[in-house]
Amino acid sequence: MVNVTLRSGTNDWHGSAFEFHRNENIQARQVFASTKAPTTYNQFGGTLGGPIAKNKMFIFGDYQGSRDHLGQVNLRRIPSVPFRAGDFSAESEKVYDPLTGNPDGSGRTAFANNQIPNSRISPIAKSIVGFINQPTGPGQVNLDQNSVRIKNIDAFDVKYDWVVSDAGRLTVRYSYQEAEVLDCGLYGPNCGIYGGPRNNGLLGTGPARTQSPMISYSHIFSPTFIWEGRFGIVRNRNDAINADAGLKTSEEIGIPGVKIDEWTSGLTEIRINGFDRPVVGFSPSLPWARSVTFFGIVNNFTKTLGNHIVRFGMDVRRERNDLLQTQTFNPRGRFEFEQEQTGTLEDNSRGRANAFASFLLDRPDTNGRDIAVQFPARRELIWNWYAQDKWNVTPKLTLDIGLRWEAELASHPRFPGGYSNYNYFNNTLELAGIGSNDIANGVRDDWVGIAPRLGIVYRLNDKTVVRTGYGISYIPRRMG
Repeated sequence: MVNVTLRSGTNDWHGSAFEFHRNENIQARQVFASTKAPTTYNQFGGTLGGPIAKNKMFIFGDYQGSRDHLGQVNLRRIPSVPFRAGDFSAESEKVYDPLTGNPDGSGRTAFANNQIPNSRISPIAKSIVGFINQPTGPGQVNLDQNSVRIKNIDAFDVKYDWVVSDAGRLTVRYSYQEAEVLDCGLYGPNCGIYGGPRNNGLLGTGPARTQSPMISYSHIFSPTFIWEGRFGIVRNRNDAINADAGLKTSEEIGIPGVKIDEWTSGLTEIRINGFDRPVVGFSPSLPWARSVTFFGIVNNFTKTLGNHIVRFGMDVRRERNDLLQTQTFNPRGRFEFEQEQTGTLEDNSRGRANAFASFLLDRPDTNGRDIAVQFPARRELIWNWYAQDKWNVTPKLTLDIGLRWEAELASHPRFPGGYSNYNYFNNTLELAGIGSNDIANGVRDDWVGIAPRLGIVYRLNDKTVVRTGYGISYIPRRMG
């Protein structure tokens, strides 16, 4: 840490700077891992502030940055080399041909030598197997691979104070933070475009930006009466994008119709029972687009009346909440493979060999996909009023008596159809703002948030103070 004072006539400017560094040399090696994952963390920044006009205008700024390269050891269960060729001869469970036997799964015939002929292996499965790295060791946990998650953060604040008069003061502030996260997949070039079983497939880039401007003004009307008003905005925008965004990988390996837009581009997710997931592909949570914006207006008044300090005011908040994320299955589709497709009713000794055989034979147990049809967006308005009396009853006893009234207007979607309710009487979905449905779709305004508060402070002596309090708070009800 370095502190600096700059002098210019009678005006003093003050500043400081700092830097911090850490790497993997001071970390212990993870149990069962063969090496340490490379890790580097650097944090740095500084401050600078001083008067623009003596006793009238002041400005302050700060900056902080960090470069976080977090090494991670990935110990994973991936298909062995014999499994990839359809050779399960070393496994105790038998693999049965799903094209034989009865529709209920009985009477099936096992593959000779517990091996699937190469001609029966799906071309799509062969392509997917080619995406997976080779095992680094024997056993079930057969992949030991290091990776690095990169997170860079830059943040700064700028604050300006203006002493308008002996009675008034104006403050303007702007805060900014931008974070960029890069978390690559295990398999493939260009940041791992084939994904894989790391971080549950939550792999890609996640830029996030937060901005917060604020302006406030305080005015002293008299020695016993003060007013302060503030207006501020906090906005956060966060996008997460899978590492293979924009590609047509699924179509290229023979899965048609996956990429219908940028949101659905990339590789279909594959899950196989008995192996870390996803075997290839990315999390169903990716991609997402999220933004939250708060607008706030605050008015506070303070009045001194004898041994009473009375505060009262209001707080109005407007919230805009937008989130587009389709994660029931996956926007690129998902195929899950289980043991039953290559088992038989007469033999219950099924294992991961059966599940992987189902994958090679293109016999999924479950499949599905998500399609984004509209950007979900919610809007809310909240009013809060309060009054508080700090009453110095005696030199030893102080009471804080307060009352807060919170009124939350009905939450509603930005666009008609953004909310839906299921009507179980006629088995239909009722969409907000469409037909006879109001835009809030039955959500009511909540005006009953009356919350009393009481605090008691008693000074027994110069060294001992007893404090107690009581209050009621409300969780938003959002009831229809």
